[in-house]
Amino acid sequence: MNSAAAAAAAAAVTPARGDARARGRASRRTVGKERQRVRTAARGSGGGGGRGGEIQRELANASSAEDALRVVERDLEVFDAVHAATALHRVAKFSSPSSRLDARDFDRVEAVTRDERFKALASTVGDRMNEFDAFGLANVAWSFAKIGYTPSQDTLNALASRLEREVLKHGASVKPQSLSNAAYAFGRLRYKPPKSTLEALCEATMRQMDKFRTDEFAGMMLGLAHLDHVPSAEFLGEATTFITRNLRAFDDTATCNVLWAFARMESRKLKGDVIDALLIQLASQNLGGANSHVNVPMCMYACARLNHQPSPAFINAIDKEVPRCARKMNIGSIDSMFWALGSLGGVGEGKTTLGAEAYEALCAAVATKRDIDAELVAKVFWTLAKVNYKPQDSTLVGLAKMAKGRANELDDENLIIIMHAWGVLRWNPGEEVVEEYVERFIGSQDLVPGQAAKLLCAYGRIRWSPPIEHARALIELILHAAEGAKLQPATAVLGLWGSALLGLELTAAQLDVLAQNTTKQNLSPKSLVKCVWSLAALGYDPTPVDLANLVQVTDVASGSLPVKDQSALKQAMTRLGAYS
Repeated sequence: MNSAAAAAAAAAVTPARGDARARGRASRRTVGKERQRVRTAARGSGGGGGRGGEIQRELANASSAEDALRVVERDLEVFDAVHAATALHRVAKFSSPSSRLDARDFDRVEAVTRDERFKALASTVGDRMNEFDAFGLANVAWSFAKIGYTPSQDTLNALASRLEREVLKHGASVKPQSLSNAAYAFGRLRYKPPKSTLEALCEATMRQMDKFRTDEFAGMMLGLAHLDHVPSAEFLGEATTFITRNLRAFDDTATCNVLWAFARMESRKLKGDVIDALLIQLASQNLGGANSHVNVPMCMYACARLNHQPSPAFINAIDKEVPRCARKMNIGSIDSMFWALGSLGGVGEGKTTLGAEAYEALCAAVATKRDIDAELVAKVFWTLAKVNYKPQDSTLVGLAKMAKGRANELDDENLIIIMHAWGVLRWNPGEEVVEEYVERFIGSQDLVPGQAAKLLCAYGRIRWSPPIEHARALIELILHAAEGAKLQPATAVLGLWGSALLGLELTAAQLDVLAQNTTKQNLSPKSLVKCVWSLAALGYDPTPVDLANLVQVTDVASGSLPVKDQSALKQAMTRLGAYS
């Protein structure tokens, strides 16, 4: 498994794919502004009288994509730039998918973009690119993005080049809506224009950021984030100031998009108190209501990516909402949730944790998905281990099927992560599943000591007896590292503990090596307890010198242990011959 961000996913687990599938919502426009925009989508003669004016009126009044395409079919040869831009806008407005989850919407869009009339219109728009001003260019880009149609690279290059010239033109004052639409469109089309173009858009935005609406600002940030463009520190500072000044104007969509954008840019300019203010406001908006299944994962992903622990009030709000909305989450949102919970969660004060009902809902949601990939399977178990939550038996059955179904697709590291999680949860998914996972490691020459220790500990925790030769090979790998003073503390603990749980028979020389390593490692008090308990369980008979060293390190650690652990440590040391 790749190293993580977040998702999140995501701590030996990669961030969530596609960074949480952020969605953009087009700027709100009144009907009056809509009519005005399509009439002035470009500068030209379309708005005048005569035949040109008649064509423009027909296009502006079109009530469906088909209405606009009929005008294209009849009059394309006499279109000017205004006609072309208006026709494209009307087709995009009426054809764009209303939901990314409804296949019928995509079928309708595909039918339009395959229509020869639309192809001819797109070609005409490309040919007339130098006739548009910044306003027209932004609307052309927005229209292509809205319908999900990617024009030729030449067309996009020409659009970006022309837009940069228009924005940099002396005395130019490009409207916030146009700047936002252009950045949003480039981002949605996944077309990254030259850096100079994006910097020109950012400079123009800074000059008039106080005139932006919050949805326009969010669209700008979202587009830049999709393009992996991190603006200057000055821009991000101005952006943070804008958020602070306009906090109450942010709706749920703008809030989520802005948080996601800052997270994607990994910018620390957005301070914790501002993040919390946005999140609390989102909670007061019922987390977006019907959009909560998208909003909650986006915000959790952003918090994890920005390494920000959400406030208890926000966690309480999503804890109540997740059971209701989890089944509506798509794969990307589920991925983001598990990665974020694993990254932010854990055992200890100040760690993010949800209630059992929320975890059950998320596990049930992922177990019912058919198109999950192997990495998400690993992420689910990694997260459950991090937050130390063992689902109900009925939920575990679904997770076991999920784990078995993706076994062949998992790489070695992911397999070990999953098995280690099973051990943490003390859960055996069944002999058949375990044997399928372990088969890959029997006789393997590619394991490293840390992996060997995790496997031994997992076997012991889930009460599964490995083939003796396999177990011996794993312990030899650990011993070899210990003899060379290259054994990591966590590896030492897991290796010893796993050996004890399995009841392996180690030689006196092997136990000497592991015991001496224990006294030399800078182990935490709790880890030291596990090692000493394991040595006692394995029947270690220390020399007087080795025993004295163990007494010295355990006496130092004992004072910082809870009473229960102090008692366990004393019992283990007594079995080793101390205090007699």
